[in-house]
Amino acid sequence: MPALMPPPDLTAAAPAKSQAPALLARRRGALVVLGPGMMVLLSWLYARPLAWVPPPEWFHWGQVAVGGLAALYVLGAWSAYLGASQGRWPMTVAALGLGTLSIPALAATPFLTLGLLLASASLLVWLWSPGRPTPDPKAPRHHAESLQGAAIALALIWFASVPSGFARGTLGWAGAFSAAAVASLLTLFWAAALPSRHRKQAIVLGAAGLAAAVLAVLMALLGADLRIAMSLASLPPVVAALLALRLEAAADASDDTSWWESLVDDPARTLVVTFVFLCAFGGLLLALPISATGPHGVPAIDALFTAVSATCVTGLNTLDPGKDFSGLGQVFIVILIQTGGLGIMTFSTAAFSLLGRRLSLRHEASLVELLSADDRSRLQDSLRKVLIVTFATEAAGAALLFPMLLFEGHDVGSAAWEATFTSVSAFCNAGFGLQTLNLVPYQHNELILQVVSALIIVGGMGPAVVWALPDFARRRRTTLHFKLVVSVTAALLVVPAVFIAVSEWSNTLAGMDVIDRLSNAWLQSVTPRTAGFNSVDLTAIRPATVTTLIVLMFIGGSPASTAGGIKTTTLALLLLAVVAALRGRSKVTAFGFTIGQGSIYKATAVATLGLMSVFGGFFALQLTQNLSFESAVFEVVSALGTVGLTIGATPQLDSVGKVVVMICMFMGRVGPLTLFILVARSRGERGDWERPTREVAVG
Repeated sequence: MPALMPPPDLTAAAPAKSQAPALLARRRGALVVLGPGMMVLLSWLYARPLAWVPPPEWFHWGQVAVGGLAALYVLGAWSAYLGASQGRWPMTVAALGLGTLSIPALAATPFLTLGLLLASASLLVWLWSPGRPTPDPKAPRHHAESLQGAAIALALIWFASVPSGFARGTLGWAGAFSAAAVASLLTLFWAAALPSRHRKQAIVLGAAGLAAAVLAVLMALLGADLRIAMSLASLPPVVAALLALRLEAAADASDDTSWWESLVDDPARTLVVTFVFLCAFGGLLLALPISATGPHGVPAIDALFTAVSATCVTGLNTLDPGKDFSGLGQVFIVILIQTGGLGIMTFSTAAFSLLGRRLSLRHEASLVELLSADDRSRLQDSLRKVLIVTFATEAAGAALLFPMLLFEGHDVGSAAWEATFTSVSAFCNAGFGLQTLNLVPYQHNELILQVVSALIIVGGMGPAVVWALPDFARRRRTTLHFKLVVSVTAALLVVPAVFIAVSEWSNTLAGMDVIDRLSNAWLQSVTPRTAGFNSVDLTAIRPATVTTLIVLMFIGGSPASTAGGIKTTTLALLLLAVVAALRGRSKVTAFGFTIGQGSIYKATAVATLGLMSVFGGFFALQLTQNLSFESAVFEVVSALGTVGLTIGATPQLDSVGKVVVMICMFMGRVGPLTLFILVARSRGERGDWERPTREVAVG
């Protein structure tokens, strides 16, 4: 008689709870409420004086147009919420219309107007993203999550209406009260889907919210304080969202999955969220009075700009790190540079390894690509190589720079600190320096320039390539990645150095001897990819040199390194694809290997998104700043490439320009492809279906 087998463990085989439907529901709930909320901000824009538009006519027709578009938006949002795929069409028309109506106020309020334009553009991208799932009317609505998203949006509208005072006139307060009413309707939808034991209190909250919205309108008609009325109307939906969270937590009490585990399981989200947190936290630290040399600290916008620039290892500065920040502030900056250079995901991997916790397969696969590991089994070995190469190179650079700075006249303490700071900044390709003129004071010391150049090159190639250099010297077998990186890097160092030397020989290099001229030309060929150091006055370089630097900044360094840009391997694959097309070949080959189509597609996507990002940032600067064409292009490419060079545009930026450049630096650091994956991630496998093949004429 066979032995009785134990029953299978069905709980172990149960699939993990998907976070995608809940996240999508929160977005839909927020979008439904944000439609009326746009009326709040636009009412404030219309209250600003516009010299070329008669205020009475603009107020009258502006209010009518905004009200109609907001109603159209809410109609489309409700349709999409209920599962109708046609709902995005009215939302698209409303987003385009509301964005267009905000343009006339751009000159008077560029910061808020630019924010509304970016919000409209983001909405359009989300609505028409190829990875966005098609609504299913029969699918679960996830009313609790929709209510949570609506409550968050309503809290933002309350903040814009009550303490910030953006709501102006009938248009603004009508939008605020409408947002509260819509959130209350979502409360009733959630109540209808609840079990009977919880349904009654949820219905009471929904009805109370609608009654409060009506009461708020009556209070407004009677001349009462509108801020109190808005607060009363916003309270019931927020309380209902808190109740939904409590019920959700009680239902999931047996689930061992933590919220942070779901965050870590998505590498793209991990990278973006942690970099945002580090930038914000660094800005807070640098804004403290103890971080500055002055008694009142530095302005908040400049502290945040410096934190973003340091974390994204860019090097653009609106302040002088050596003069405006204290010793503690400089320590904060170098910590941000080191953390951003190594990468948050590398540090998280080290933390998980120290804690003995196993990584998820998705996170593990992403880190294999990030660290250029050969396979998953060697992930820990690759991480060890990253840390060894990083700290050993930085220590060697500091040791070499220390006596040279002593020779330049520094005392022991300042020489040791500047050597350490410069070494970390150079290896991480950050471009921060403690001298006001960066490396210009050392332009006649070729040893300092060559040490800094070597640190930049090592940091820009990536630890995996550096670790393989001894094998290359011994003529051992190396990877295709190594061969492509070394070949392209060598070409991008030598050719531009010769061109810069010829172009600037009688200009910015004039007055130097031959050795100094060659050393400075070499540094200026190295630093655009992507360190940001300069030893000559970049505001005086020739236009041809400016164009050369822009091209180098756009290309950047190599994958798995501290550099930005589209990367050397991307350039190599694009050039190889062009050569294959010119020769009539269907396969792309290099060094005896055939390169997969997936790599070619990815290289094309990275380059295309890089160009689109440059155009977007350049257009934003043109709209909001008084910069020349050349300066604006140079500034945007420098920020997106995380380079840090400028030809004079950075000191001219106002608050809006600083925000635009910060966004560019952040996008350049996390990578356009990562942001694209985050926004347009495919939820299904329909992209793998076989479809009819057709040829398309190009060129």
